[in-house]
Amino acid sequence: MWGTYTLVEQKAPNGYVADTTPRTFTIVRSKATDPIDATQLAKDVGAIENEISITSLSMTGGEWTPRNVALIGISALVLAAVSYGIAKRRRRG
Repeated sequence: MWGTYTLVEQKAPNGYVADTTPRTFTIVRSKATDPIDATQLAKDVGAIENEISITSLSMTGGEWTPRNVALIGISALVLAAVSYGIAKRRRRG
């Protein structure tokens, strides 16, 4: 348990890049007769930042090009015109 250790990330979670920077630390006991204290085991190895790996973006929403927006607008206008025509025809009869 006492000794010098090196912390190296072996595998990163999905979507992250592994930080392979070695972080060395030592755990010592001040005297062999001292009881083990939790503060002796606390060691700051510095900040370990998770770097996100973006290799591709999902196209769940599709691509909003001017052509797609125009098609949606035209479709809405056609639907409105057809609805207006049906409503006007029902009022006449």
